[in-house]
Amino acid sequence: MYRHVSRVGAAVIIVAAAASVASAQGAQAVVASRPTFGIMVGGNFAKLSGDDAGDVDRRTGFMGGVYADLPVGTSGVSIQPRVLYSMDGAKLNNLDGNGTDATLKTNYIRVPVMVRYTIPTSGAVRPFFSLGPSFGLQIGCKVSADNSGVSASLTCDDLNGQVGGFEKKTFDMAGDIEFGLEFPTGSKSFTVGGIFSQGFTDTFTDVKAHNQGLSVYVGLGF
Repeated sequence: MYRHVSRVGAAVIIVAAAASVASAQGAQAVVASRPTFGIMVGGNFAKLSGDDAGDVDRRTGFMGGVYADLPVGTSGVSIQPRVLYSMDGAKLNNLDGNGTDATLKTNYIRVPVMVRYTIPTSGAVRPFFSLGPSFGLQIGCKVSADNSGVSASLTCDDLNGQVGGFEKKTFDMAGDIEFGLEFPTGSKSFTVGGIFSQGFTDTFTDVKAHNQGLSVYVGLGF
């Protein structure tokens, strides 16, 4: 009799524990499947890559904007479209062979569409990675040059009119790869991440050089 009661009691405890875990998992699934919106701001370290890129360093600029995170079921997969302002370009060393250094400043409105996977964990920190295409619209292009303390600045259109070879392309296509960590805090989430972006289209018509960038950011979702 005693052993029978003990086994029944143990079974009740196991069933109750399983129900508690299932309930907690169900609550997490509801939270995870809720669409969220947020903002992200950070820095962009941009350069040019390609056959005609030459000797270039990275230009440091601002990157930021808004996003929506749209879960696909409860699998940890979501679609995350974004609208970002991005300062791209590059620092060009010894541009003319006579010691002239220049900075190419190209600014874009970018619309990445990322497919994100959040890795399930037992803790509060959620690692994730994502990838997807990024569509860019160039809204500004300028070249600033300096030689022996003498500086000048021209728009790309003006520079192209004077010396040629700087006919800009308005549309830019790139691919992004991203890794980061998400810290849920109640109804909000705090995110830190890094994005590598590789351009597929040339920045200028007659120059084989395309954008390349490494961004770090913080985000707040709600």
